[in-house]
Amino acid sequence: MWGEFVMVDIEKALKSIAAETDTKKLKNWMVNGEKHGKREIVAAVANRVAELEGFDYSDPIEREVYQALKVAEACATLKNGKTTKLSRTRQKLAKETPLEFTKWVLRPSMKTTQGFDILHEYNLLEHTCEAIALRHPHNFTDDELATAKERLERAQLNSSQQQ
Repeated sequence: MWGEFVMVDIEKALKSIAAETDTKKLKNWMVNGEKHGKREIVAAVANRVAELEGFDYSDPIEREVYQALKVAEACATLKNGKTTKLSRTRQKLAKETPLEFTKWVLRPSMKTTQGFDILHEYNLLEHTCEAIALRHPHNFTDDELATAKERLERAQLNSSQQQ
């Protein structure tokens, strides 16, 4: 299945991923995509996992933060070759609301988080707290939004310079 991919195969795979609801099958897609250097497959699976994980939350920020956590953990698991949980993030979220957590992440003195770094590595910046803040600006201060924008711009610049 993973021989030489032609565009039709990628498009077919992306359609299959978009319709899949079995997380075990999605994880297999992700592993195979990574193994064969198909980052667009990995990104599509990560986004599908995020969609499936977000059904339990009615608040958009809460939903997006927990989706981001799942996507970052899936990418970390893929990178490490073993199940990897972002324990510090989970501990912080157990004590604070997702909005409070996102505001904490956006402190100017804060460096990027482990979640940001892994999402950046897999070109999934749309799942970072920084991107979440920019999608919901009415919940954040001008300083928090400026920090979010600056971090995302810096990450995108770094990515383009590495290519």
